[in-house]
Amino acid sequence: MSDYFGPDEKLEMVKFFVAESRDLLDEVEPQIIALERDAASSGKVDESIIGAIFRLFHSLKGSASFLGFQTVAKVTHEAETLLDIFRNGEAVLDS
Repeated sequence: MSDYFGPDEKLEMVKFFVAESRDLLDEVEPQIIALERDAASSGKVDESIIGAIFRLFHSLKGSASFLGFQTVAKVTHEAETLLDIFRNGEAVLDS
């Protein structure tokens, strides 16, 4: 995080990041469960669910990168890469 921001501003940004991250993770959890359920029951998955999960991880990655949380950014980037494999049809998600 840039030295442009003072300590109070940095703290507020981190608090916002934590709150936003919790919201995103709360949103992604049922989507991952739906994806898993669909793969197990029909062998097919809704492409829109994969896209929605990808966008949530992308948002989290962007915020983490901005704040200098490189480990979070790296993990979310790996999640994006994995989801891209399924989005592009390079692999099939199954149970």
